[in-house]
Amino acid sequence: MTNERKLRGNTPDLARNSSQGADRRLLKIVVASTSGHTQYIVDVLIQSLEQLAPGWQIVAATAEQTQPEHLRSGGVLVLASSTGGAE
Repeated sequence: MTNERKLRGNTPDLARNSSQGADRRLLKIVVASTSGHTQYIVDVLIQSLEQLAPGWQIVAATAEQTQPEHLRSGGVLVLASSTGGAE
């Protein structure tokens, strides 16, 4: 997964890594957002977790950029996707 500071916009290689550190626990978030609402929620979640759980390394990427090997490596995995229905 690539690392950038912000998870905003609809570019295909979005990712965010809150902080570097070998002793940090890892939380991976895979985002699939069609209208941007799910992406917004994930961004707010990351901002909150950075404040509430400073011992965690947070990495997020779009589903399109995520490879199977990214899902296999340690930590906690969160899948965030749209419902695909009308709002």
